[in-house]
Amino acid sequence: MKGKRLFLRMMKVLAGCVAGFAVLLVAAFFALNSPAMQNRLMRHATEIISEKLQTKVTIDSIAVDLPSASLRLIGLNILDKQQQELLRIQRLDAKVELLPLLKRQIVTRRLSVEQLEAVVKTATDSTPANYQFLLDAFKKKETAGKPAAGKADKRFALDIKQVRLKDIRVSYDANRFELGTGTYAKKKHGRHELTFNRLHILTDNGLPRKNMGKPHRGFFDKGHLDVWADASILADSIGKDTLIATLVKCQATDSVAGLNISTLRAKVHANRQRATLTEVEIRHKNTQLATDSIGIIIPSKKEGRTFALQSGLVKGRTIPKDIARPFAPALKNFGIPIDLEARMAVADGTIRLQDIHLSTADKQLTISADGTLTNLKKEQQKDLNLHFKVKEMRAKGDVAERIVNQFAVKKLMMRELRKLGTLRYTGTFSVLWKRQVFQGLLQTNAGGINLNFTLDGLNKYVYGTARTRGFRLGKVLDLPKLGDIACSAQFKVDISKQRTAKMRTVKGGKLPIGTLSAQVDDCSYESLHLRRFSADITSDGAEANGNVRKNGLFGDVYTSFTYIDTDQQHKVKINSPGVKLRKGDKQSGKEKKEKKGKKNRKKKQQEGEN
Repeated sequence: MKGKRLFLRMMKVLAGCVAGFAVLLVAAFFALNSPAMQNRLMRHATEIISEKLQTKVTIDSIAVDLPSASLRLIGLNILDKQQQELLRIQRLDAKVELLPLLKRQIVTRRLSVEQLEAVVKTATDSTPANYQFLLDAFKKKETAGKPAAGKADKRFALDIKQVRLKDIRVSYDANRFELGTGTYAKKKHGRHELTFNRLHILTDNGLPRKNMGKPHRGFFDKGHLDVWADASILADSIGKDTLIATLVKCQATDSVAGLNISTLRAKVHANRQRATLTEVEIRHKNTQLATDSIGIIIPSKKEGRTFALQSGLVKGRTIPKDIARPFAPALKNFGIPIDLEARMAVADGTIRLQDIHLSTADKQLTISADGTLTNLKKEQQKDLNLHFKVKEMRAKGDVAERIVNQFAVKKLMMRELRKLGTLRYTGTFSVLWKRQVFQGLLQTNAGGINLNFTLDGLNKYVYGTARTRGFRLGKVLDLPKLGDIACSAQFKVDISKQRTAKMRTVKGGKLPIGTLSAQVDDCSYESLHLRRFSADITSDGAEANGNVRKNGLFGDVYTSFTYIDTDQQHKVKINSPGVKLRKGDKQSGKEKKEKKGKKNRKKKQQEGEN
């Protein structure tokens, strides 16, 4: 009986304890959800952040929901060391653990940030970056030994499992970055996922766009970007010095520059010194390129490393007009698909392209070459040198004419081009500052020609030399009376649109404007066979006038001709040939006597000076 009463008393005491504990929980619940307690938490959180950052931090309001263990901050504002606004967050929601907060720690499973605005200023010669103190605050400080036993750990701990960003705006010097939405999630087995949607990048270096007043230059300029992008990244491992990640997708457009990247994928394995990209794929409009690997050396002034890159074999297909607006306006009509493959290496301001192979789908055009681009630094801009060694170029059928038709230029002598048949070229091609230089052997169905000519973009001329040992010129020009020709020639053609337009308004016509001077070693016309004579042609755009002269022992044989259309060479007007006899031996002896007298006088003058 006594035992029963003792048991009942114990149960009453236990019930009272439970009831009291329940009352305390209810009281704590209402206390933590009361404005007074939440204001206290707000002040406490503000003190923690201000003390950690050593700057002024304000929060408009704070709300805690105990059942869901959530925290909401409204109007978080952080000033920089100059007391100017560095960061403002309109709304921050977090699933937090409250007890770690009292221990100067923040542990959150979900974090949502909306309407964030930041003003970032980079370092100058006199002032550090306005965000440098944030980096210093979270930098781990090395200590000489372990902290004393029982002393509380003062480090600011931060553990975030999931982040959602919305309406983010960052001003970075004169540039702006905006983000519609972005998410970060920490997955199982140490994996991470990062996504961006509606990322907007605006850059402005304060200078005119590089193609200003240069219609032949593309719109791409890193100092003037207007890029919209979406991206998704999966990181398998993020360590102190290593990163293993996959760029699952990336889409980027710049309507001003003409960029439209619909696909960009790659796997990344990087450390502080090197990065290796594998399974790389990029698609820009109709252009698609892929390679198995790209190795990159990450530059570091402190450690004395310079940027370097080495790619595996890059394969793909391109339509050249895809890059017309950003890089090469002259290709705006070039719609012929080109298959390509090449290897690329970058080091010390030099880009090397090796094992270049280009071809059309029908293989009517095939090109094999190596290339080098040197002097990429800005101060060496005028010394920029793009040099290609063309191992073999072959153009069959009508592909040469189709390629010429891709360009918005006046078509001259297209019929003659067709008659050349299959074209084969070996030689070099160099792009210098406002000049392009070609040197090599062009072989055709009508014979071979050694070429060495320059496109002078500064003065607007094409000039150079050509030499052949046997060319069927009559067949090409549709002049059956004209036989094979062996000669060397010098030429200069005016390609200035302004000068040409001015001449056209005065005289009309449709011929090129320029001159040609040739030394003919061997040529035949009907039954007449000529050797070692000279020919000159001068064209003013409306009419071309030519002179042919053969010097003889007793006289010169000459003739002249005119034409007004290169497509109607059979209508060439040839004037009657003539003969200009030299004077007899008396005159010849007189000339010799004068020549000898000049020589003697010159000799005496030299002796007097000595």
